[in-house]
Amino acid sequence: MLTLREPDPGRSLRLYARNVARIHKRYADLHEVLQMAAAADDELAELWQALEDERRTGAGYIIDALLGKGPLKPGLDRDSAVDLLWVFNEPGIFRRLVRRRGWTSQRYKQWLADTFCDQLLAPAGR
Repeated sequence: MLTLREPDPGRSLRLYARNVARIHKRYADLHEVLQMAAAADDELAELWQALEDERRTGAGYIIDALLGKGPLKPGLDRDSAVDLLWVFNEPGIFRRLVRRRGWTSQRYKQWLADTFCDQLLAPAGR
C-alpha cells in the first residue's frame, strides 16, 4: 500500500485521508444502515462489531507505519493515536459533513488530512 510505504509522515496521512474519503463516498450510507440494523439483529451486531474491530486494526497499521517514520505529536502514545485515527475515519463523520451539511468530498478530504496531521504528528512531521 502506497500509504504505508510513503516515507514522509505528513504525505502518508494525506494519502490515507484520500483513500478514506474515496471509501466513505461509496460506503458511508451502507455503514449507517448496518449500524441501525445491528441494534435489532444479533448476527448483524456481530458483523458490525467485526467491522469496527477491523477498522481499528487498520488504524493500528497506519500508526505503526507512522512510528517508523518519525515521532507522533508530543504526549501522544500509540494506543491513543490509534483511537484518534479510528474515530476520525468513522464513516458517520463523512455522512454528516458531506451528505447532511453539503461539504464537497474534496473539502472533507482536505479537512480529514489536516486533522490527521494536526492531531497525530509532531510539528516537524506535518
